[in-house]
Amino acid sequence: MKFPYRQYISQYPGTSDFRLILRPVISVRITGPRVSARWDALVDTGADETLLPLSLGEVLGVVLDRDTTSQAAGITGELLTISYGDVEFQVSDGHQIIRWRTTVGFVDFGSPDDEVIVLGHGGCLDYFTARFDGENAELELAANSLLPG
Repeated sequence: MKFPYRQYISQYPGTSDFRLILRPVISVRITGPRVSARWDALVDTGADETLLPLSLGEVLGVVLDRDTTSQAAGITGELLTISYGDVEFQVSDGHQIIRWRTTVGFVDFGSPDDEVIVLGHGGCLDYFTARFDGENAELELAANSLLPG
C-alpha cells in the first residue's frame, strides 16, 4: 500500500516566512466498543508505541486498564501517563484493506490543540515493512508476518 505524504504550511520560527512541510500522515479507521470512525494519524518511526488521545478513547468507548500504566516523555520533556486499551485499526490505500486488533496507549495531552494520533512501533509499525520515500513524498506499507489475525 502506498500513501502520499500530506502537505502542511509552517511558519519559520522568528520570521514572517512560511514553508511547505511534507509528513507521513495517513487516514486510519479506528474501532472501539461504541463507535468506529476515520482519523488522520502521523506515522512515526521514532515512537516506541502507538498513542491515541484519551478523549478519543472515551468517544470510542474503550475500557482502559488503569492498573497498568507507563510514562513517556513528550518532545517537550513533559512526562505523559499512558493507559492501555484495545482497538481495531483499518488502513486502506483504496485498493487493499488491512485490519488488525491491538493494544495501544491512551494519553491525556492536556489541551485539545495538542492531541495527535501517533502510529509507532508497538501496535502498528512492528506489523509492517515500511519504506519512507522522501524524494517521492510517499510512504509504502506492506504487512509482515507479525500482523495479528
